[in-house]
Amino acid sequence: MATSTQLIAQISQKLLDELTEGGTRDLTQVRLVQMEQEVYQLADRISQRLLQGMLEDQAGQDDSQCCPCCHSPLQDRPPNRDPVKMQRCDVAWDKPVKRCPQCRRDFFPSVGDVGVSCRGDL
Repeated sequence: MATSTQLIAQISQKLLDELTEGGTRDLTQVRLVQMEQEVYQLADRISQRLLQGMLEDQAGQDDSQCCPCCHSPLQDRPPNRDPVKMQRCDVAWDKPVKRCPQCRRDFFPSVGDVGVSCRGDL
């Protein structure tokens, strides 16, 4: 298996080939600002896809079965697909939603989330 450094080098070379049209693009006519813009646009698209994939994987790992407040069984609700504004892009994925019929509250589980408030005055 390739290390992350090797993988980045391989992917970078393939993307460079794509941006330079296999080395046939005349880069003497391309301004530095344009090169920079093309590279950053490509990096943003890659970042968005990686984030979306990671968040989809995380959502698929949700195994919440009980309400964190009253410990009643949770019911599945339709997923929330509203986009989330990240630092460099918006990302949308099927975020799991669980409903507690006892508390009449919806929960949006996420891995590692321990900050659930179960106060009755909410």
